[in-house]
Amino acid sequence: MNICMNGTAGRLQGELTQSGVTDSCIESLTDSLQQLASRGETKMRIDCNRIGKADLSGLRLLYVWMQCARLRGVNWSWSTFQIVCSRPCKPLDLDMASAIKWHRCC
Repeated sequence: MNICMNGTAGRLQGELTQSGVTDSCIESLTDSLQQLASRGETKMRIDCNRIGKADLSGLRLLYVWMQCARLRGVNWSWSTFQIVCSRPCKPLDLDMASAIKWHRCC
């Protein structure tokens, strides 16, 4: 998984799974928040449309990243949040806290 930033818009792509999240992915997520905060940006839109699949570990990482954004004073919103679970189940189209709670049932 990686993130492509364009101004205040971030597009996540790849696999949001335990095996798809690498050290370089975590660094790019951290760098994106640092760049926004250093420019004084307070809003970010996140597009998850290009996430191929996700598991609970990946959703937890995404949740922690979004909380870190809030701690840096960056508020986020979804431009697209529809993620397909790595196990057969319906697509997620929920807020993050609900998604993590719901995913435990998949």
